[in-house]
Amino acid sequence: MKTKIYLDYNIFVNYLKGIETYNNLDDFKNHYSFFYGPPYLEEVVNINLTHKQKEIDRYITGMNKLFEKNVFLPVLDGDIIAYKKDANEVYNNVVGNLEATELAESIEYHQMSAFKEMQKEFSFDSAVMSNELPNQIFYHSKVQSYLDYINIHAIDFLIYRLPMENAYFYLSSHRKTERLISTLFNVLESIGYRGEKMKKTVSRLHDVSHAIYASKADIFVTADARFAAKCEAVYDYAGVPTKVISYEEFLHLDIR
Repeated sequence: MKTKIYLDYNIFVNYLKGIETYNNLDDFKNHYSFFYGPPYLEEVVNINLTHKQKEIDRYITGMNKLFEKNVFLPVLDGDIIAYKKDANEVYNNVVGNLEATELAESIEYHQMSAFKEMQKEFSFDSAVMSNELPNQIFYHSKVQSYLDYINIHAIDFLIYRLPMENAYFYLSSHRKTERLISTLFNVLESIGYRGEKMKKTVSRLHDVSHAIYASKADIFVTADARFAAKCEAVYDYAGVPTKVISYEEFLHLDIR
């Protein structure tokens, strides 16, 4: 069975642009199965160009070519599963749920404001926090104290203190995986770890969505170093076995 690789959206965009170092992605398909998820189409929906439909068609055609219709999709009341499905069909499903996506984007803006306030309230120094290694940040003494505070004052956030032996329970359900990964990313944002600017709220929302679906792959490849560090931290703490690597690291994988 081929290694499953989830390519971050920025990788696909560079491939579609024909950037030289991304042109050879098709050559790797003999060794790997490339996957995408619904967040791809959520980003495509947001394309804001004069010839929007023509551009959307170009993206969808490119997705079917690169991914060979390999996509991770959630099962109703179940897990996220690997499917073979035309990107047009996935796009139509995303468009059909566009109101939910727009609501999530609106909520995200208000959440980001709250994260910034929490960072001030608990006196987290973003420079200090961001200097911690991804596999150590959740175990920093101040972060542990912060998690303890949340457990006491907000019952809905008990998932932050997930015991590692119960990780499989959370990672075997789409909804539970979504909640687990989202809340851990929220913790990182509220302590200022590789934090995003307010104008990046929608971008952060899609990043988290990609991290949720990528958790079902063997390897997650991204060209965003800030996002990669946060994703690595979340996966490590949650017990997600997916390896996070840069595009440069991907190009040097041993495929013999």
